[in-house]
Formats: sequence, structure tokens, C-alpha cells
Amino acid sequence: LTAGARTFSATHRYLDDDPSGTPSDTYTPTVRVTDDDGGTDTGSISTVVDNVAPTNISLSDTGGDVLEGTPMLFTVEWTDVGTRDTHSVDVDWGDGTTETFAVATGDRTFAASHMYLDDNPTATPQDDYTVEITVTDDDTGAVTTSFPVTVHNVAPEFVSATGDPELAINETNDTADDVIDEDGTVTLRGGFLDPGLLDSHEVLVEWGDGTSDLLDSLAVGERQFLLTHRYLDDDPTATPQDFYSIQVTVTDDDTGVGTISAPLLVRDVAPVVTTDTATHEVQYSDPGDTITVTATDVERDTLTAEVWFDEGPAATTPGLPSWLELSTDGNCVLDSASNLRTCEWTLTPVPNPATGIY
Repeated sequence: LTAGARTFSATHRYLDDDPSGTPSDTYTPTVRVTDDDGGTDTGSISTVVDNVAPTNISLSDTGGDVLEGTPMLFTVEWTDVGTRDTHSVDVDWGDGTTETFAVATGDRTFAASHMYLDDNPTATPQDDYTVEITVTDDDTGAVTTSFPVTVHNVAPEFVSATGDPELAINETNDTADDVIDEDGTVTLRGGFLDPGLLDSHEVLVEWGDGTSDLLDSLAVGERQFLLTHRYLDDDPTATPQDFYSIQVTVTDDDTGVGTISAPLLVRDVAPVVTTDTATHEVQYSDPGDTITVTATDVERDTLTAEVWFDEGPAATTPGLPSWLELSTDGNCVLDSASNLRTCEWTLTPVPNPATGIY
């Protein structure tokens, strides 16, 4: 100070209110004045330094519309005059989850991402959430902002991890996967993808023969199913084989639907016919024995009997010779365990047949 000067002024910038964790702190600046002859005196004053909360918070790269199971990104920026302040970012994602992130000293920007595992509540194709972000400094100062996000449901797809359709028919007969004999059983194996990790699903299988099966209890996260089905007949009637289209529909709990189909050929199986005797010889005018003819086929096939007879090495005639009678109706019995129908007809000799070999 110059000779005669008895006043002075000084300025100081408090970069932070220390210690951390307090909204304000008291400091005591001390002034010592010394003259040119070594005389000295001191004085002090209490100064309160208040924390200043972060301000000017802004957002960029916010999600807006996102698909379930797809990461959403946002970036938040703010200012803080406390250059030595550290900060944390608290995010309430709106779906019941919250996160707290530490930010390095001096940083005033932060980016975070979040994956919505489902669009809740259930039974809606999309749902709205509010993401709330709070930036807090190390002295309890805070600033908050928010933005809306709409999460859209994604329908399930019948594809494998390699992108190929995933539906397989494996049958119990020694034939190709897409061919089966009537009364045979197919095993249907299917898999699908759904990025909604919290979605539950139901699977409807329409077998193409007028019947269907519903799996309405697939567990959350389950993406595969297995069903078996028995084709009792090849419909319609009067065909040696018939094609069916197996239709599979998977529906998630938010109305998303995926479908796939697979062809199947069901072949008719001829009935098995036996007699209780391979040959039957009688002398002219002798009484003949009754011959029983048995035929076995699947339950739904209708069995009818036709007779042809040979009157010599080069003559085959439809119908019956004059000395035989065929019962008009087969005596049929159903075995429900095997799904087979067995019918019997009888050939009864008429007395005094004409001489010949039949």
C-alpha cells in the first residue's frame, strides 16, 4: 500500500463449498496488516459460501419411439458454476427400474442407454413411459428434466437364430418328414423369436383335419414348443392320399401375432384281409363248411365286401358262384385302444353245388 493509504480491497473465487455433502459452508478469511517497521495486526470475518445447483439441463438423442427389446439412448448436458463439484445422474426409466450413474469431476455431459424388456401393461400394442433424469452435485444441489418414450410391441416370428423358418414335422413311420400313413402320429416341433423378453405366449396349431390344439401356458421366456397329433384318416373319402396344411399361430400378450404353415401328406392304408382257411375242398353233394373272411382297417374307413371267383384257369367272374352265399353285412367291432375296426363276413355253401373247381 502506498504511504498514507489505509484501505484496500481484494477478491477471491470460491470454486466449491467444502466439505462435500452440505448445501453451504462457512469460511473465515483472515487479514494481517504489517507496517514498514514490523508492526502487525490481524482481523477476520465469517463468510458463508452457498452451493449453486446445476442449471441449464438439456437433452439430446432421446428415444421418442422404440421397440421392445431394443436399446434406447439419451444424452444429458448441464452447467455448474462449482467447477470442483462432482455429479451423479439418477434415471427413472418409467418401467419400474431406476439407475444411478457417477460422473467424473469436470464432466458436464453424460449418455446412458436402456432396454425396455416389454411394453406394459399387457394386451396393448404400445405403451407410453416418462423418463425422469436428475443431476445432483456433491453438495445436494439438483436439477431435473424428463422426456416421453413410447415402447412398441414386436410380434413374434417363426425364425431360428440363423434366420431360417423353424417348424419341423417328425413322424413315427419310416417315411419322409412330410408324409405319414393314416392312423399315424406326427410330432410338431417349433421355435420362434420375440425381443419382448417378458412377453408370454400362446400357440394355436390347426392340424388341417378340422381339429386344433392350444398351448396357452408357455412360460415367460419360453420360445419352443412340441405337440403330437394322430391323423385317423386321409380325408376326403375315395382318395388314396390327401394333403393337409398345418397352420401354427403364436400370439404374445400384447396382441402381436406370428404365423407359419407346413404341408403334410396323409396316405391311405389298405385293409388287411384274412380267411380262416386257405383252401376248402368238398365232394359233390357233400355239405360244405362256412368260411369266415376278416378285414381290419382304421376306424374311420368304411369297409365293403366284393367277391370274385375263378371258374377255370382263364375265367374270373365278379359275384358269387351259385353254390355260395355271402352275409350281407359285416359284423364289425371297434378296438378303441388301437383305433382299428375289424369286420367279418361269412361264405356259406348252398347244398348240391354244380360240379366244378372254384
